[in-house]
Amino acid sequence: MDSYLTIGAILFEFGLPSILIYIAFEKVEFRRVIVPVIGAISPFLLVYIIGSVSYVLFPPDGLSMFEAIFIMSFLPYVVFLVIGLSLGIFLPKSMQLLSRYLVAFLIGPVVGLGLAVIS
Repeated sequence: MDSYLTIGAILFEFGLPSILIYIAFEKVEFRRVIVPVIGAISPFLLVYIIGSVSYVLFPPDGLSMFEAIFIMSFLPYVVFLVIGLSLGIFLPKSMQLLSRYLVAFLIGPVVGLGLAVIS
């Protein structure tokens, strides 16, 4: 059962950005909303990719928590997906796409630091 959850989370967490990138290339009018969504989930994708490469290059000797990261980070992934969507809707339309991406990309560390300070 755990492997089904892991596979489902991996498909969702890598499939959704792939679909969004495809839509952004096909439908130009949606780029202003899609770019912040991709920017908000980019830190997760970077961690997944770096973790996957290190897991393949340096496999652990015993049990590994590699598969669990996709399930444990699913809720924060969805939260940042919603944050990115909100930014895509409410950021000024006159902002350039790179600026919209960077604002959404940097919101993750800001929220993380804010939660660390509050707790």
